[in-house]
Parts: sequence; C-alpha cells; structure tokens
Amino acid sequence: MPQSATLDAPSLSPAVPRDGIEPYALHVASGREWEREIDDLRIASYRTAGYFKLPDPDTVRRRTDPDDSLCLLLRQGAVLSATVRLAYVRDRAAAEAVLQGPVPLDTDDFPSITLCRGATDPRHRGRGLMSLLVAVGVAIAHRAGLRSAIGMQADGTPHYREMTRAGWRSRDVATRFARSVSFETPTMKLVHLHRAEMPQSIEHSNRRHAQTLAPSRAEPAIERSAMLLGRMARP
Repeated sequence: MPQSATLDAPSLSPAVPRDGIEPYALHVASGREWEREIDDLRIASYRTAGYFKLPDPDTVRRRTDPDDSLCLLLRQGAVLSATVRLAYVRDRAAAEAVLQGPVPLDTDDFPSITLCRGATDPRHRGRGLMSLLVAVGVAIAHRAGLRSAIGMQADGTPHYREMTRAGWRSRDVATRFARSVSFETPTMKLVHLHRAEMPQSIEHSNRRHAQTLAPSRAEPAIERSAMLLGRMARP
C-alpha cells in the first residue's frame, strides 16, 4: 500500500524562493531516470514516517514500481525536494494490486491513475510540495482523459486535509493487505477524485500553489506525462 511521508525537521522558509535561491523545477522521470535519487529520498522519508513502518527498504525502490508508471519530481537546484509516483491502472484489480489494499470504486471510475510513493526532503517540508505534486497529477489525469485519480492517505494529516479542500472524497479501507509497509492503524483513507470534479480541483490548486510553481512552468511536464499515459493506455 502506498504512502506519502515527510521527515521531521524545523519549518524553514516559505515556498516562494528568496533572492539567491533557485525556484522549484518540475520534472518527469520515466523508466529508471533518477532512480538512485528517488530511492534515497523514499527510503529516508519512510524510515521516519509517523504512521507506518518500513520493514524492508528494498520494497519501495523504484525498480519495484509497476511498468506503467512514472514519477514527478520537484527539484531546487541540485536537490531533489519531493517526488510522487503516478501509475496507470485499467481497472479495479490493477488499482488494488498497486495500492496493496481494497479499492471499492465503480467500473465507471476506470481507467485511472494512482498517486502514491510520495516523499519530501526534510529541508523542504511545510511548503505544500506534496499537495502540489498531487495537483499536477490531477492535471495530468484530466489531460490524458482518465476517469479518476486515486490515492491512499492517513487521516488527519495536513496533506489529507488539503486534498479534501481540493475536492477529493474519501472512505476508510483496511490496511492489513499492505506488503511494502506496516501501518500503525487498522484503516487508511482511500482518496479519489472523479473526472467531473477535476477542473474545479485544478483551479483550486493553481491558486494555492501559484507562488511555488506557476502553472505555465508546470505545463511541459503535464504535457509529457499525459503523452506517456496515453501510450500506457493503448491495448
């Protein structure tokens, strides 16, 4: 079952870069691009997560991701600040395999993407970077013509609260099926956003994150990702 995690660290500067600090740049990693950096960030984040444990770091490495997946990355200069994985899923069975848990959604909700394996560098926490990456994922799903977006979140976290403000709906699902991590609670929140709700969610997120990453600067990554998802959707 996927997760998003940040490391505990003092909250630093606001998201808007100060003079002399490079702005955030959005990238798309397909295949094994940036594999080592993604692995390092995931493992470091998950080892100190507050609501699950990581028994075996090898289970969250990039090489274990589905073939029909890509990663969004936010970088500030040479630093990989945050990442999240987008995996294309054709049906409910595929979504349950990726999320390692039940996905009680309708047939009409597919094809979809799952947004998971999120991780944030401790020096960049508290800036809304994970909610920004998820918002970009929604824009990609909408551009690619997918019927929904799906994820898994812990109840009560700042990221979960932001997702609800952005229009995501949720329901409790059991965590006992998880293989990559072991959860401290018996349930998690399955979060889902239907296609009809995506435009309003995108508009909300554009306002929320405009000073961190202007929509125009996200456009090349959105276009490339939608093209890659389109290829994954072919029979």
